[in-house]
Amino acid sequence: MVREPASHSVSGAIDGLDAVEAVEVADPLVPVVAGVDVCGTKVRAALREPGGRIVAESTVPSAPLRSDPATGIGDLVRGLVSRATVLTAVGVGLPGVVDQRRGTVSRCPAFPGLAGVDIRSRLAEEVGVPTAVDNDANAAAWGEFRLGGHGSDNLALLALGTGIGLGAVVDGRLLRGAHGAAGEVAEVPLRVDGKRQPTESVASVAGLLQARAWRDTARVRELIADAERGDPPAVRAVEVYADAVADALLAISGLIDPGVIVFTGGLGVRGVVVRNIVRSLPANIAASITVSSLGERAPLLGALELATDLLPPAVEALSG
Repeated sequence: MVREPASHSVSGAIDGLDAVEAVEVADPLVPVVAGVDVCGTKVRAALREPGGRIVAESTVPSAPLRSDPATGIGDLVRGLVSRATVLTAVGVGLPGVVDQRRGTVSRCPAFPGLAGVDIRSRLAEEVGVPTAVDNDANAAAWGEFRLGGHGSDNLALLALGTGIGLGAVVDGRLLRGAHGAAGEVAEVPLRVDGKRQPTESVASVAGLLQARAWRDTARVRELIADAERGDPPAVRAVEVYADAVADALLAISGLIDPGVIVFTGGLGVRGVVVRNIVRSLPANIAASITVSSLGERAPLLGALELATDLLPPAVEALSG
């Protein structure tokens, strides 16, 4: 059974995340953690008090940060903290592979200057507190696991949008692998017309449009709308896309046996896409399938959870 997208509220959440800034009155005696969601087009940050009240949020374009992301993120966090109280930890989700042993980044096309950089140490120096950095899909999965109410210690989050990404929680712990690259499902090979190709060549916006013989990425909304109306060429394009995603899901299910599979992303929350993926899966698949409870806020809220995990037990207990 598939649950369609639903609204979700978080204690103290501020409406209008895409506004430049939203601030509540913070208690100057209460410590806060910061979460940062780094996207290809924008960077979002928030401060949260123990107990879950978000007291400040800010969104800025990512372009000015590309030359020096660590300094830019540090400036963004400091700008929020100056209006609040004592910062205790920072969590960051970014679109790249993060080696948790070294804190270094690889495979980050949106920010190529981060390749090989120890971003965790750089950010810790910028903000002066313990800092956690992880892949954005991992952050989203951690947010859904902690706050999404999915009721399973084994969760696979599949982010479907421009490309395809996976964040996985296994037995209550994030699955990262030896080099932080666990779950890089985009690279999993598929057989397409007898040739081996990466999953993302089909399970992506570009692949979806190619199946419709279109190239302009601005037309993806039109294609989805056409498919919702039953237009045969658009429906077939979605079916090709869904088959590729379903093949990736079967591989994921065989490897990590998730109790719940969560879809997110611009395509992952569209009913026609999810329904066709489910149709392509075996009827006896063990995992329940649903859509994100946190929506586009999942990486940001997950980053806040990553920051909370860095706190000493006595402080972390206040957040329970």
